[in-house]
Amino acid sequence: MGDTKGVLSLPDGMSGSPLWNTRYEEITRQGRSWKAEDARITGIVWGRSAKARQMYATPIEAFAEQLLV
Repeated sequence: MGDTKGVLSLPDGMSGSPLWNTRYEEITRQGRSWKAEDARITGIVWGRSAKARQMYATPIEAFAEQLLV
């Protein structure tokens, strides 16, 4: 399939935003048509490093555990 890495825009002001896994590749590799309801929230964005070219997020499971306590 080739290189699947892309360039992400800088997430300035995105702290607290959901981080989505669209599951597009997973679904289409199974030969199914992708639909918006296939996407899942996988984390909450809290930071980035321009130097390391990385975005940081806390897994959504950590929030679910706290909500259920």
